[in-house]
Amino acid sequence: MSLTQNHMDIHIVVDSGSTKSDWHFISPEGEPIYLQSPGYNPYYQGVDEISTSIGEQITPEVMKYGRVSHIYYYGTGCSSQDRCGIIKTALAQQFPEAKVHVTHDIMGAARSLCGNEQGIVCILGTGTNVCLYNGQKITKGITSLGYLGGDEGSASYLGRLLLKAYYYNTFPEEIAELFKSTFKPDQKDLVQELFDAEKPNIYLGSFVPFLSKHIEYPEVRAIVEEGFEDFTKRLLGQFAEFQELPVHFTGSIAYHFRDVLKEVLAYEGFQLGNVVAKPINGLMHYHLKEYT
Repeated sequence: MSLTQNHMDIHIVVDSGSTKSDWHFISPEGEPIYLQSPGYNPYYQGVDEISTSIGEQITPEVMKYGRVSHIYYYGTGCSSQDRCGIIKTALAQQFPEAKVHVTHDIMGAARSLCGNEQGIVCILGTGTNVCLYNGQKITKGITSLGYLGGDEGSASYLGRLLLKAYYYNTFPEEIAELFKSTFKPDQKDLVQELFDAEKPNIYLGSFVPFLSKHIEYPEVRAIVEEGFEDFTKRLLGQFAEFQELPVHFTGSIAYHFRDVLKEVLAYEGFQLGNVVAKPINGLMHYHLKEYT
């Protein structure tokens, strides 16, 4: 049995962050199909908004291949039954014949990175999350405070540190000029844009490419190091008794700054395990095994 058993039986795996959602299934001809839509977060979006977006971005493409019978959705913000219910209802509106399974993105990361092995699993993308996974279930986690109170090491956190460095005048003149030429703060109020942003966490994360582009400057690298040090001490430090386990990461921030991340973890006594930009391929492999 496969994730697509015939033209009328499609199983879809979805990994959704706040910024983007990855959709993956196998066509009736055995071809892997990848689709992408905006990210969804039930903390900030309701059923109608999410359903409409899926209907515009995904449904017409999927229905070319037949009937959707199962959806395995892993998403940010899916931390309670109520939040999961928002996603489940939106998906059910678009795919009424499907059995819909919705759970938190940290479980998706765990299944993708560890499969059936034990490990510490972390997400470092637009937001942050950490858990201990025993190969079957999550046995220890943290309470996410979101970008307003936590998300140490994430894109939004690094973006906030960058803005502070510029506006608090801690950058040398050369980097300050690079910042000005990139974002033109003399022509627009970046702080006001932050307060007006529909999704402030994503707006903060939009500054991260500057860090990546100019990482050769010690002052820029120090911002990334500070974010990872805060993540390691405040969040990963809660799992210090499990330091013998590998620490696995998924997310754009972990992937693009993995060299810095490895150094910070080693200094704190942790061993870096797998690092992938997106968990979707590992999740697809996990569910393929389940249905073969």
